[in-house]
Parts: sequence; structure tokens; C-alpha cells
Amino acid sequence: MIQFVMERIKLNKSDKLFIDSIPRTKQSAHYGWIGGGYGAFKNYYVGYKKAFYIIFKEWEKASKKGAIDILDTLVFPYCFVVRHMAETFIKYLYMKYASYALIGEEDKKKFLNHDHNIYEAWKKTRPIIDKVLKDQTSTFDLEIVDSYVKQIYDFDNRSMKMRYPCNKKLEATNTSNEAVNIIHLHKHVESFFNYLEGIDNEITGTLLFFQ
Repeated sequence: MIQFVMERIKLNKSDKLFIDSIPRTKQSAHYGWIGGGYGAFKNYYVGYKKAFYIIFKEWEKASKKGAIDILDTLVFPYCFVVRHMAETFIKYLYMKYASYALIGEEDKKKFLNHDHNIYEAWKKTRPIIDKVLKDQTSTFDLEIVDSYVKQIYDFDNRSMKMRYPCNKKLEATNTSNEAVNIIHLHKHVESFFNYLEGIDNEITGTLLFFQ
């Protein structure tokens, strides 16, 4: 089992869980400073990406020990994090480059109203990427992004599969003994997000060149 050794405290009903720690200390994490712009989406993505590696590292340790109780439970946060990385990065791309496609604030609000449908979000984002890169000889194939995003969406189309065991109607979220090859998934997902980051870097470089 995963074990964390921390100071034991006596619980009290008057305890406060979320307390401020300003100015910054080694015990604190600050988050309100990032605001709500496209940079904030990138920060969320970076945080989830770090969690992606941390969870995988623990899963890999458990795999070597054959610890099924860990293998078959870490799969839930791991796969959820993969999906949320895709969602936050797609929304980051849209919000960052929307102005280059003359997309206004109202359209941005409508875009964010797609809830957790990452495939619809990508279909709205791809034309922006195409527009920015249309005059460039890009080394990136957006058909690959189409395929990967669609597969992540199909695996968990409502962002519920890895969060809850049943829906509000008490119907099981997963209805059969399914399995996923985590090692295979990790290699491909890691490469995919490096690919997405590469697209972002190429667009940024292109825009800087023409400024």
C-alpha cells in the first residue's frame, strides 16, 4: 500500500482546513494569482501533467511488486488526469489564439459552455490552428491530434467514467471487466502531449517571426 507518514493531530470540530499562508512559506501553495486567461489554462495543464507523472511512477512501482490493489485503483485518477490534461490544453490553445481568428468574448463564452466535451472543443480549436499556420510549412499533422483526442473522448465521453462508479440513476459507469495497458497508454499519451506542446511552440514562433 502507498503510505504517507505525517504528524498525527487530534481532530476538532472547530478545525479550519483551508487556511491562508501569505506571505509564502515552504508549507504553502499559491494559486489565485493565475487569473482566468489562457495562461491559467496552461498552468492547470502543467499541474495535471506533473500529477500524470507522479501517479504513473507509483503505478510502475506497484506493477513491479504485482500489487493489484494499487494497480486497479490508481487507474482511475491516472486516466482522469489524462483526459483533463487534454481538456485544459485544448482550451488553452483556443483561448490563446482565438484573437488571431477574430473570435470575440461572446464566442469564447460559448466555447467554454461545451462542458467537458473535449472532441467538440478540439473541433472548434482546430480551424484556429489551421488559420494561424496556413501559410507555413508545418511539420505537424493535425489528423494525429484528431485521432488522439477522439480516442480520449470515446474512452470517457462525459468525464464520468473514472470519477464515479455509477451515475445519478445508480447505473454502473463501467459495466464489464475492462482493462487498459497503462504502459502502452503512458508512452503514447506522453508523446501526444509533447506533440501538442510542439504545435503551440511552432505557432508562437511563427507569430513572433511575423510581428
